[in-house]
Amino acid sequence: VGGALGDTFGRRRIFTLGIAIFGVASIICAVAPNLPSLIACRLLEGSGAALLMPNSLAILGASFTGERRGKAVGVWAAASAAAGAEGPVIGGWLIDTVGWRSIFLINLPLAVSAITLAVRYVHDDRAETPRSLDFVGAGLAAAAALASLTWGLTTVSADKGLGPASGAVLAGGAAALGAFLIVERRNGEGAMLPLALFESRTFAGLTLLTLLL
Repeated sequence: VGGALGDTFGRRRIFTLGIAIFGVASIICAVAPNLPSLIACRLLEGSGAALLMPNSLAILGASFTGERRGKAVGVWAAASAAAGAEGPVIGGWLIDTVGWRSIFLINLPLAVSAITLAVRYVHDDRAETPRSLDFVGAGLAAAAALASLTWGLTTVSADKGLGPASGAVLAGGAAALGAFLIVERRNGEGAMLPLALFESRTFAGLTLLTLLL
């Protein structure tokens, strides 16, 4: 949905909106008075990330061509991997020395810098043929299938076994995933995830590798 919103309303606009949501949510996380409010704020952070991530790649794809595009995506991926490795170390040090709330505040200067650079240097373009918003597919995939499967697997791990409740949730998630595939097939090219992409062995193999990772 984040990618489709960028195609429709402008990639830079949705990219900067995602960063802003992520930054504001980080501030709220830092002052959260209890665990339920912290979890809710983390959900808001994830929503911001879902807007900025696909549009960051879309901006790279639109800004570069040929070998330069491959190099740009490679730099993007390398920076993401480096941050993923350094983040836990820095976060652990901040928790030990300053406190857990500081790990959210460190996002603020990064968010402000990213928004400033995007507004100054990124051209706000849209796709030549904007895609429609596949709300049904998104709801089935995220709210029903992925949320249910994640919750069910987490519960199985915590309970050290499959119980009636976790089994029911996992079954519901699997059913929602099946319904998602049916909806996406019916929507064709207008789907959030066009199933024709999986006709490419390279795409299917990389997607399977990502799932296992």
